[in-house]
Amino acid sequence: MKVVITGFDPFGGENINPALEAVKLLPDNISDAEVIKIEIPTVFRKSLEKINEEIEKYNPDIVISIGQAGGRFDITPERVAINLDDARIADNEGKQPIDISIYEDGEPAYFSNLPIKAMVNEIKEGGLPASVSNTAGTFVCNHVMYHLLYLVDKKYPNMKAGFIHVPYIPAQVIDKPGKPSMSIADISKGLELAIKAAIENKNDSNKLMNLLSEIPLEYIQVSNEIISYAKYSLGKRLNDNIYISLTDHISFAIERYKQGLNFKNALLWEIKRFYNHEFLIGKEALTIIKKRLDIMLSEDEAASIAMHILNGELDQEMPEIVDMIKLIEEILKVVKYHFNIEFDEESINYYRFITHLKFFTQRLSSGRYYEDNDNDLFDMIKLKYPNSYECVKRIEGFIKQKYCTQLTKEEMLYLIIHTARVVYENC
Repeated sequence: MKVVITGFDPFGGENINPALEAVKLLPDNISDAEVIKIEIPTVFRKSLEKINEEIEKYNPDIVISIGQAGGRFDITPERVAINLDDARIADNEGKQPIDISIYEDGEPAYFSNLPIKAMVNEIKEGGLPASVSNTAGTFVCNHVMYHLLYLVDKKYPNMKAGFIHVPYIPAQVIDKPGKPSMSIADISKGLELAIKAAIENKNDSNKLMNLLSEIPLEYIQVSNEIISYAKYSLGKRLNDNIYISLTDHISFAIERYKQGLNFKNALLWEIKRFYNHEFLIGKEALTIIKKRLDIMLSEDEAASIAMHILNGELDQEMPEIVDMIKLIEEILKVVKYHFNIEFDEESINYYRFITHLKFFTQRLSSGRYYEDNDNDLFDMIKLKYPNSYECVKRIEGFIKQKYCTQLTKEEMLYLIIHTARVVYENC
């Protein structure tokens, strides 16, 4: 078996590319397979020509290209490449294509046929951080990955191919405060483990292989526009998984619409109340869909899109998002019935309470809590607001029963304060 591994030369003003340096450190044989290490230029089209030469020369069973994605914390095998060049910066020969297709006869997108989850697991078991990525960008990395999978589709059906992004190395972040990095030795070790998994998991099939190839390009473009708007509106990045999940959802929603099927979102009311910003983004998404596709989806779909936005914000699975929304509602019910009140949902204290509950449920879901730092303050607040304390004890009991989790005194302290505020305003 032959495995071709490519690494890009330095680009973007950097003096070194950890992708190439890590490739150079790879052993010549992994799991009885010959490893052929190739340097390719960070140049549109010219990189493809170099890859074509090497494939024709070696006839490899597997081709994996390695590139740098500065800012990432871990080693990330890529799931999908899209048929689009849209360069934020110029390549090493000054080329900067904007919004052009890589191949006119190619699919809108191709999925890697490598066992990417097995590769991630192998890297993690080796003691290094790794995760699946759902965007290879729109620069030369995506350009190369798409080309490889185009070749699989058109010319080499038995070849496995894909792409792996790696982080900065420490020398690159000296002038980039806060940016993560990883040593070249660790990157190379992670790549070796990924290659091992790719070789040994010959029959691992990607369940999403044909997903984007079956989705019209205009749906993908609409989804990208919605995500861009969401990022701008929220002022934060979203997990890359949203590019897959939201695109798939929009495609499914449109197909349901065309069939006259209007599904209700059971959490519409809660999403509008607890995650109004995300819901408003969902409403804007409906406007974008109407403008681009001349299809007007229902308000229920705005709520569903909002849930995907939440998923992207919190980096959690959809069932966890649903559980968080339901937990907020359950806590509000406990407070409401304990004090026999109706909330003033327009009040600032209610807004603050909901905001606290959103972060509280996120911490509960992730297993991270405020630590116990000031027992004296807790005792003082407990005495000052005895009714709110009793209410929070009921909340604690509910959470302990449902999640088998004991709340810290610090978590209870903040719940008591927020409960006292919202109750006082309603008394």
